[in-house]
Amino acid sequence: MQFIEDAALPPSALATYVRGVREVLERSETTGVIFGHAADAHVHVNPLLDVSRPDWRDRVEHILLEVTDLVSKLGGTLTGEHGDGRLRTPLLDRVWNPEERRRFAIIKQAFDPSAVFNPGVKIPVPRQHALDVVKYDPALDPLPPAAREALSTVERERAYSRFRLDLL
Repeated sequence: MQFIEDAALPPSALATYVRGVREVLERSETTGVIFGHAADAHVHVNPLLDVSRPDWRDRVEHILLEVTDLVSKLGGTLTGEHGDGRLRTPLLDRVWNPEERRRFAIIKQAFDPSAVFNPGVKIPVPRQHALDVVKYDPALDPLPPAAREALSTVERERAYSRFRLDLL
């Protein structure tokens, strides 16, 4: 599940970040994939969550908040490539100081005075919560067996570079 996405950190903090993410995942009894652009300390994290567990949403929130606080402590930003979006916008106060967030708002006001473009992105809207945008619903039909097996193959064989359609 992509909810941590792609933190960017000072290069000197990369090893500490990766160790910290691994510790957060371990404490949460969650495995995950860490990959990305190590040369510029820009790392993607995809936790592999067991959404059949009744506490999966609490687990997601715990992981997200801990990793966000780790990024902040290390002087990084929540995203180096994909943008803050509606998922990370409610967390920006954990990473950016009030003056920086005020500047975000000034820029948003200058280019979108009617606030019609991408509401809830970079500038939170009232009562916005990060996990409201997680695109998962346990009421959905399960994946077809062939697709489920393809994803299991990727996980089992660590075949993350394989083209998924070739596995079907």
